[in-house]
Amino acid sequence: MSLGSPLQWQAALLTIVPFVDTAPPDLPKGVIITTIIGVILFCQYDYTEGTVIASLAAIEEPPDFVEAEPLKDGDATAPSACEKGLAVGTSISPQSQPAGINKYLRHIRHVVTNNLIVFVSFYLLSFMGIISENFVASLRVYCLVSTAVTMLSSIPKEGLLFKIPSNAITKERSRVRRHLRDEGGRWSLFRGFDIFLAYMLLTILGLILVNPLFAQESLPFPAYVLVRLCLGLPLTNLHMACVHAAISKQNRKPFWQRIPGWHDWITIAPVASLDIVLPASAHFVASQILAFLHQSFPSMIGAQACHGSDSPANSYGLMVLSATPYVLSFLASAVTRVIYIRVSASLLPDDDEPVIPYDRGGSRINNGSVSPLIILNACRTISLDNYLRYLRTVTDVAFYEMGWLVFLLCIVSVEVALFAPCVFLDYALLFANAVLGCSDA
Repeated sequence: MSLGSPLQWQAALLTIVPFVDTAPPDLPKGVIITTIIGVILFCQYDYTEGTVIASLAAIEEPPDFVEAEPLKDGDATAPSACEKGLAVGTSISPQSQPAGINKYLRHIRHVVTNNLIVFVSFYLLSFMGIISENFVASLRVYCLVSTAVTMLSSIPKEGLLFKIPSNAITKERSRVRRHLRDEGGRWSLFRGFDIFLAYMLLTILGLILVNPLFAQESLPFPAYVLVRLCLGLPLTNLHMACVHAAISKQNRKPFWQRIPGWHDWITIAPVASLDIVLPASAHFVASQILAFLHQSFPSMIGAQACHGSDSPANSYGLMVLSATPYVLSFLASAVTRVIYIRVSASLLPDDDEPVIPYDRGGSRINNGSVSPLIILNACRTISLDNYLRYLRTVTDVAFYEMGWLVFLLCIVSVEVALFAPCVFLDYALLFANAVLGCSDA
């Protein structure tokens, strides 16, 4: 899933600490090199797409379309259609656009019919003994997941709810990339990357200090949140500086001059705490519910597959359920991240020029300046189109990143299986215990 935030990268590093401690010292060099290259590529893609572009999508407020007034007799020559479109643009309000429900239902019916035909065909072959039942069980899981993904992804594609205004730069990620390159050159997508690297370096140093705590198998949740706050809050000014660099035009400021002062830290600290606590709480609550179901109702969630069941569908279903805490954490972070970005954007220094139009703050104060946003104001001022542009960006990035991680995991698994089969078996058992919750693997 899309990280797209230094705090999410920090949480990911904390998650993999126990696995790093159990890594064997004799891993093949090819595996290490492949992993490092894959992580570097993943990091640069996540930063440019999930941090820079997503930050712009969270704050952009494109100018409203203005209806062109008809020219009166004796006025100058009317502008051409091209000039008129460039001057004022044309758009249809979300309310006047067709809902597209019929088109959406036809598309879903087509997908469901195709999947059903494929499943029934292979089920008949299995009934005749031509193919195994395990393959049919795997195909059943694939058809269900494929249908669910298609139903969700087709909602914005078919215009079921609304259409994003065409004058927004962040409507499409390719459009944002072109805009940034035209404004700042080829490397403009990596603005603030030096601040991000400094944040990650300090995070790794902090992890070295708290590693004995996270090496324990059962760290209490309050202690986990406290450690996260102790790691995240002191570095939140670097996080805010990273957002400022992403949303403003390039200048000659070194990165240490971009770091806000302690007044801004006091303003952003509650938002940073929310960004740490809420996703972690969603993950914890979902994990506790899954643990309760695993102990009390193991057959309902397919836990019996860990004890000799022949059907792999039970294991796949358990894997899907095991991903629920991470999905809920991602959804919670999608809300808290957009709040953090908007509050940070309201604290952008006056001498920094934003790269896209947006409202810098909330209410006016006595001296005429604009006060920064707080959590409630950030929630009130964001529009539905604005939030959905941001959500579509991070969701698209998450899909691409999940595909890349699966591809990288397959390559690393093949390398380990070829050059260190014993290590591969150890990690397979570790995966079964950690993800599937199997005690007898």
